[in-house]
Amino acid sequence: MIDAKKVRTQVLAETAFYPSNLPPSLRNAKQQELYIDAVVQGVILSRHCEDDATASRWVETVAGLLLIDGSFNPQDQRFYAHLQNVMAELNASAIESSKVKIDGKKAAMFAPDAKTTQRFAVYSTTFDILQRIVAAGDKIFLQSYAHTGRRVANRYQEHEGKPNVMQPMIRSAYDSHISDLGSGGTGGGGLANVELPPLNDPAGYNDEIEPDNVRAVSTIYVTYQLEFGLKAAARILELFVAGLLPISASDGSARELDTLYWDQDDLLDEASRRSVYSRVLGAPGGEMAFDIQPNTEFNTLLMRVVSAVSEFEREQSALSYFDNAARGRRFRSTSPEFVRKAIRDFAANVSLRGWAGTAFTAERMANQVRRVMRILNLPAVRNAFGVTTPWQVIERVSQREFGITVNTVLHRTLAAETQTIMKIIADHHTVWSSSSSVKAMLFAMDKADDNLAEIDNATTQRLLIACQHFRAVAGVGEALLDEYTSPEPTPSQPSLPDMTGFGAKNGGMPGIDMGGITQLRQMVSSGQTPSLEQLRSMLPGF
Repeated sequence: MIDAKKVRTQVLAETAFYPSNLPPSLRNAKQQELYIDAVVQGVILSRHCEDDATASRWVETVAGLLLIDGSFNPQDQRFYAHLQNVMAELNASAIESSKVKIDGKKAAMFAPDAKTTQRFAVYSTTFDILQRIVAAGDKIFLQSYAHTGRRVANRYQEHEGKPNVMQPMIRSAYDSHISDLGSGGTGGGGLANVELPPLNDPAGYNDEIEPDNVRAVSTIYVTYQLEFGLKAAARILELFVAGLLPISASDGSARELDTLYWDQDDLLDEASRRSVYSRVLGAPGGEMAFDIQPNTEFNTLLMRVVSAVSEFEREQSALSYFDNAARGRRFRSTSPEFVRKAIRDFAANVSLRGWAGTAFTAERMANQVRRVMRILNLPAVRNAFGVTTPWQVIERVSQREFGITVNTVLHRTLAAETQTIMKIIADHHTVWSSSSSVKAMLFAMDKADDNLAEIDNATTQRLLIACQHFRAVAGVGEALLDEYTSPEPTPSQPSLPDMTGFGAKNGGMPGIDMGGITQLRQMVSSGQTPSLEQLRSMLPGF
């Protein structure tokens, strides 16, 4: 029988969490220990391991893969499903042509030989080699081990499981991954790690509101509000490379600036970012394909959330009641269900826009913002512009290089408060779609009401404050508040993307002929004006 405590002790003795790209919830030893405990239990439930040593290796491998795949929260209802998927990947064959005999007879089945071609066997050999490669006394980083093992398993045909061939491949992949993590990398590491919410949700799953999608869109919104900082940083890098900044090459900051400049090809450029902003947030200025519609309802729905919450808070006060009575106005109590509906409509809209590649785009944006803010905060950069904070760097560059004055307070506040609002929405996603509840109230306006409400008092206060700060900087006055708190019918909205535009037939939206699009672009770039007939031939169905 496997000793879970002994397995955990061995795993923690041999491996460590690399801190870069981890969510805040996994940056202390206690939470990391609980994470390993969860993986140990999952491995024991999912597989019969012969001994503690084998179980330890499975736990190390599964934990590493879960971390690099962004599965950070063992309390998520889908965590065990993710763990099972990882174990299925490890049980698979590293080479499709591998065979094993059926009952020792000549007939063979395409399946992995556990000692050679099984993917877990490749990972296990990789771990053994890493133990010899890393410095004595150092622990192996789980994320880098998993990244290396997956890469080596995918290249099985090149090394065929031979340790002497695998060793240089493993050393290169492991060192490269640690280097990427240390420099910020370019591929993200789990959603929203500009100190944004962790990827997974502890409250369960709902087919109407996908919490991961809400968090992804939250990251994109933060990036959108900090776009002026990305532009300023790009200009700083141009000035640096042109030798127009008084920063010595011997200064450690110079190396970071140089690295980020040459990494720009791997980052999202301004045009790509604006395209994402338009699609996901309905922001103007982005170019999109003909079959993609911008999310023009985002801002209106967000304003309805802020207004509904603000009005609800105001009307909970007896002072508001007496003030309205003194002015001869009819007292109108905002129902918590109006607030629930406003949040549900917004969350469903956001969830719909956060599927598939949006999550990975959000990861890259989060990583890009993180690196840019680090650059803007470098002492050498601040000194070069004669300022003391990164926000002043942005102001100085925007004024001097672009001729504009950026309202950093507005954008920073909108980014921070909207992030808070969307985090609360994601963390409590099952609440907003409830048509009925066993709880007596939606919000706990006092700590004494915590057991009676779906949203506890501490969370309620964070939401109320965030909405008030949003209103203050956005200038949402009484007139707008009345307009946005007026009840509206719930819009008809799917929970999954509409794919009928991709080559649909028989009455569906026509597919896009990319060959025709390319031909049209070539004509326009060469100064030719296409005729109506040419347009019809290049864009059939439009």
